[in-house]
Amino acid sequence: MVLEIIVNGKDKSKIEQKNKKIDKKIKIGFKDYQNNEYSIYTYSNEYNHVSTASALSAIRPYLSNGINIIIVKDDSSSFFAKKLYPLINDFEINLRSYIYIKNSLSNDNSNYFNIGKLNEKTLGELMDLLFLDSNLHINIKQLLNKKYYTKGELINLINNNKDSILWDKLDVNSELSIIKEKNGEITKYRNDVMHMHFISYEDFKSAKTLFEEINELLEKSIIIAKDQPLTQEQSIAFIDQLSALDVLLNNSYIGKICGNALETAALNFSIVNELYQPNENILKIAEIINQAVPRDFLLNENIEKIKATAESLVEPLKNGESK
Repeated sequence: MVLEIIVNGKDKSKIEQKNKKIDKKIKIGFKDYQNNEYSIYTYSNEYNHVSTASALSAIRPYLSNGINIIIVKDDSSSFFAKKLYPLINDFEINLRSYIYIKNSLSNDNSNYFNIGKLNEKTLGELMDLLFLDSNLHINIKQLLNKKYYTKGELINLINNNKDSILWDKLDVNSELSIIKEKNGEITKYRNDVMHMHFISYEDFKSAKTLFEEINELLEKSIIIAKDQPLTQEQSIAFIDQLSALDVLLNNSYIGKICGNALETAALNFSIVNELYQPNENILKIAEIINQAVPRDFLLNENIEKIKATAESLVEPLKNGESK
């Protein structure tokens, strides 16, 4: 197991001083390049287990403290990532299974199709959809659209916010609240593993414990959900909010063609005026998008612009074309 770094020649003496304090079980080697302008140091141990990875992972921040080093190879982080990957993979499978079962076994056949669309989402996108507070997102965006606002207004907005989180519509049991409480940590650990970030031994232990606990809880909850799915009304509410959030996060077709405030407002105008056939879900989505558009943009002086842009956006939709 190896940690390999590049050091600028001017920092070589500092590294040599640090190397004197490194555990003797770690073998240190180096080679100079470009007339001693740069040096490559290797820190290695022949064993490939958790204790070795723990020792090597502690060296990295120690060496980089006060010295600009470039990491060429970090086997300890790779070792931890490989250990965590199956747990994260199981978490994603279990999470999706739980959502699908809670919704697909309701009495609404349309939800059977709609919920399957979540297969198109990455885990990161799914976590955003589940835990984004749409009310807070929209209200903060409206506040920031004002020319002037105060710190007090922002604090009051946060304190008075009524949570609107998709996860809560799954009617989850209290044990699964850990997923909501720890969603930030879950996302961070997942990104660290998938993008080969530095993973310390402490983070590895915390992530391992967290994913093992959550996976056990999800597996039990999946069994219960088969007998206790959402009601038809609950499932429809879940799907409606999911669709609206999808647009808000610019993940859907409608979101993608609304690249700026003018197009957003124009599309809302076209929906409301039935320039193509709307349905109730799209109208609800339009209302949410509309709240995110600056109020002063919707003044009468802009109506003609809105109408013209609406026509150009919707005409391809009416003809079955994509933009």
